[in-house]
Amino acid sequence: TCNNTSCQSVTITVRDTSVPAVSISGTTTICKGQSTTFTLNGGSLGTGGSWKWYSGSCGGTSAGTGTTLTVTPTAGTYTYYVRAEGTCNNTACKSVTLTVNDTSVPATSATATSTTICKGQSTTLSKNGGSLGTGATWEWYSGSCTGTPVGSGSSLSVTPTSTTTYYVKAEGTCNNTSCQSVTITVRDTSVPATVVTGTASTICKGESVTLTLNGGSLGTGGSWKWYSGSCGGTSVGTGTSLTQSPQSTTTYYVRAEGTCNNTACKTFTVTVRDTSIPASSISGTSTICKGQSTTLSVSGGSLGTGGSWKWYTSSCGGTSAGTGTSVSVTPGATTTYFVRAEGTCNNTVCRSVTVTVNDTNIAPSSISGPTSVCQRSAALVFKPVGGTLSPGASWRWTRVACHGSPGQVGLGSTDSISLTTAALGVGTHTIYVTAVGGCNTSKCVSKTITISDTSVPASSISGTSTICLGQSSTLSINGGKLGAGGSWKWYSGSCGGTSVGTGSSFTASPASAGTYTYYARAEGSCNNTTCQSFTVTVRDSSVPATSISGTTTICLGQSSTFTLSGGSLGTGGSWKWYNGSCGGTSVATGTTLTVTPAAGTYTYYVRAEGTCNNTTCRSVTLTVRDSSVPAISISGTSTICKGQSSTLTLNGGSLGTGG
Repeated sequence: TCNNTSCQSVTITVRDTSVPAVSISGTTTICKGQSTTFTLNGGSLGTGGSWKWYSGSCGGTSAGTGTTLTVTPTAGTYTYYVRAEGTCNNTACKSVTLTVNDTSVPATSATATSTTICKGQSTTLSKNGGSLGTGATWEWYSGSCTGTPVGSGSSLSVTPTSTTTYYVKAEGTCNNTSCQSVTITVRDTSVPATVVTGTASTICKGESVTLTLNGGSLGTGGSWKWYSGSCGGTSVGTGTSLTQSPQSTTTYYVRAEGTCNNTACKTFTVTVRDTSIPASSISGTSTICKGQSTTLSVSGGSLGTGGSWKWYTSSCGGTSAGTGTSVSVTPGATTTYFVRAEGTCNNTVCRSVTVTVNDTNIAPSSISGPTSVCQRSAALVFKPVGGTLSPGASWRWTRVACHGSPGQVGLGSTDSISLTTAALGVGTHTIYVTAVGGCNTSKCVSKTITISDTSVPASSISGTSTICLGQSSTLSINGGKLGAGGSWKWYSGSCGGTSVGTGSSFTASPASAGTYTYYARAEGSCNNTTCQSFTVTVRDSSVPATSISGTTTICLGQSSTFTLSGGSLGTGGSWKWYNGSCGGTSVATGTTLTVTPAAGTYTYYVRAEGTCNNTTCRSVTLTVRDSSVPAISISGTSTICKGQSSTLTLNGGSLGTGG
């Protein structure tokens, strides 16, 4: 009402807020190593505001400031964010995504599994090192790095027909790399010959033939190789022709052998006709008896093609005597025979043999000498009776068979054979004699002789030398042998004395104790041997006691003596007393037993024990009665009131038998 005062003032400053960008423009796909610039579109900065760029996330890693951003990242995918940041506010982010494509790296080299191959073979090409960029592949060319395409991939199988250089490079979205190359050398293969010809297909041994191949061609490093036996078998030469002198029918093989291949073989067969080889000699009996035949045979040599052995008499090529490797002839007189090989290629020189014809031997009518003897030291002499020997003949004596292997041989028509009985041995033997040598072997004459064996004395007699009365001892012959008609004879008293048995063993059973000697010898047709002897000692047996006498009931502290009645002791015998059982605890020896045992019942046993036997036991039972022992004291109530009782009790002491 009264007035208006002067004013005071305050200023309000209003700061602008930032407005976010509308969009971001720029190239969003580049190759590794290139740059791109992103530019903001729209938006505005408020008070104190600026544009801030980030990578990874909005507000993340700072990438720059301002309305533009230039980046050169490595290969990969990146997202960039931008916002206005000021005094009043930070706006929302706008983002843009950048794709960076990788570039290819060239291979370091190109290789092959084999850089040298034969025509028709394959090899695998491979790139080494390098790497493929985005959308890239490895591409192969021949001729040049931009020549004829031959395939794709890090490796490639190729089959070039001639030497070729191959190139490989990476081709992709961002770049094509430089090339690496590898050269494959292709070698030629050999072509087999079409035919083999020869100057002759049939020759005689020792002649030559020349073989020539026609057609075919040699590959890289190739040559023509000739073989015999098989294709690739025994090498016989090289080149387009071959001269050979085969010793037998042979097939020859030829093929081209080279670096790349061995061709199939072509063949040519040369038939070789054998030449005959003369015999080295003629075998067969060259001396025969009149009327006999002999077979002459070719030794050594061989027949050539179309050949045969031809035999002649008189001269080589003279009068025919037969054909073949052997001929049988029966000449009436001494004759010379010739043989040679005659065939397609040649006739050999002759070989000859002379066959001598002699008279025959005549066999003896019999043999003189003994027919039956015992073994002895004197020799037996046998002689042929009658018969004649032809020139050069002798008597052959054998023991095995007529005309068998010689036993002993005498010389001359009066020769004899001397044999010992030891050499012949016991038994029946036949000896034979035949005339051999000269022109023939005569028939055989035989003689039979029987040699009887002599007995050999026993070396010893075995058996049980000590027995008990009632037992037996079997005596047996050791060693020796029985001769003809022989048997073992047993005697008592003396050798040849009282006969007690026969055979290789004898059982002696003497009726009483004592010492007995027995004798044995072999007796037979040819001899009685000396005797062997054996002594048997017969021991007595013990007889058991008939009874035992003595006191059988005593009191403790007393003794009792038991005495045997009857019985007898045998060889080495004594009476043995036992307690508890027969053969149990030994208590005494002899015919009496004195004992002082403690109270109880005891049974005592006795038997005779000796070298031959232990008798059955006799027994006696002893009863030992116990004595009473006084009490030590009496216990109980010693003072009582009238009408009361007191119990008295014994302390110690014991009651004897019946106490």
